Amino acid sequence: MRQTILFYNPISTSPGKQRLPLSLLAVAAVVAEDYDVEFIDGNLIADPASHIIERARTTGARLLACTVMPGPQLRQAVPVCKQVKAALPGLTIVWGGYFPTQHGEVVLNPATELILYLYTPVPQEGSILLDEATRLGFRFPETLDEWASEAWAKFALRRDPGVPWVRDKTRRRVRDFEVVINAYYPTVTDLRLHGRMRHLLRGLSGWRYKLSWYDWPYELKALQRLVHYRRPETTGF
Repeated sequence: MRQTILFYNPISTSPGKQRLPLSLLAVAAVVAEDYDVEFIDGNLIADPASHIIERARTTGARLLACTVMPGPQLRQAVPVCKQVKAALPGLTIVWGGYFPTQHGEVVLNPATELILYLYTPVPQEGSILLDEATRLGFRFPETLDEWASEAWAKFALRRDPGVPWVRDKTRRRVRDFEVVINAYYPTVTDLRLHGRMRHLLRGLSGWRYKLSWYDWPYELKALQRLVHYRRPETTGF
């Protein structure tokens, strides 16, 4: 039986002006081959918290993925996620989007899963970022074979898309930061990581995290290779 991932799109606009949650659809497309997915849209459901709790219990879902922008989405996402977590403490809640990306320290705590992606465009009409990416040479696949190609599959994972707006130095800084964060806050999705190993990862990375010293974390990279650290953004949840 396949596991289910729930995707939650908090309210973002007034009734009748809803848009498709393209960011969630893009992530769902990556995992849909291995997981069943369900969407809960706060723009369409009056009580998303109760609906999420009901669907999680019915499907046995262990992960709720939530996109959060400042404003209406944030105002709804906070109480909804608190209510869901209180009812289902074993459910992992992953926040993504502009707010947790720009304000990680505000939302990051031991019960938070932080996943980093390099930006890749979303095919949304009127998107300034997409227009700028196109100007720099980016294009979406144009044929079915291109969409199904191995190259595009790797690109869609956003691990190392090789896009022209991310220079090597920037990519290295992002990945070094990710190594430290993954060590200080090891993923809860890796059931092989028991207490001692988690304490070891956190202990070795603590000074870097507290001093914001993320450059060249070779000792952490070596340890993560040794334990075959699981990356939920590429290996699933």
